[in-house]
Amino acid sequence: KVLTGSSDTLYVIVDDSNLYIEGKFAVAEMECIGVVDGKRKSLCFNQLRLDYGRLLKMIQKGRTIGENLIVVGSIPPTDSLWEMIRNDGFTVKTYPRNAENREKRVDMKIGQYMNRIFRDKVPGMLALVAGDGDFQPVLQDAVLLGWMVEIYFWNSANSLELLCDENTPPLG
Repeated sequence: KVLTGSSDTLYVIVDDSNLYIEGKFAVAEMECIGVVDGKRKSLCFNQLRLDYGRLLKMIQKGRTIGENLIVVGSIPPTDSLWEMIRNDGFTVKTYPRNAENREKRVDMKIGQYMNRIFRDKVPGMLALVAGDGDFQPVLQDAVLLGWMVEIYFWNSANSLELLCDENTPPLG
């Protein structure tokens, strides 16, 4: 099989639900604003709005993007958010929440996108915007295949779980 792309190409994938939910708490803590969330017992800033164009610019740093940027998340109460993200050049895939209002299939879809990129493209750079450890196995495989991996997330989240475990050195 012939791989496409080049080693200096950047692929960007965003776990939007994770970014938004953790962002509400991270910004509230950094700025001392918001209301106390009963479940977490910490400040939460529910009015958070993310600027995806600025996020992309910060991640891209002038590098060549390999294909449409991918954002995966749950369907929010208003779909205007997703249209705005599409207008910034992202490919958007959303899934409905289940009967308990819990997110389903999002992490699996992100892993599927990553595996497709790793299978079909010349090893380059993957920028993942996510903050939990669910993607660690696929990221470890990516490094073994010669990919460089960058993790972008709020400082308050557990994103370091993505980087290493007792048997694997940090990825970056």
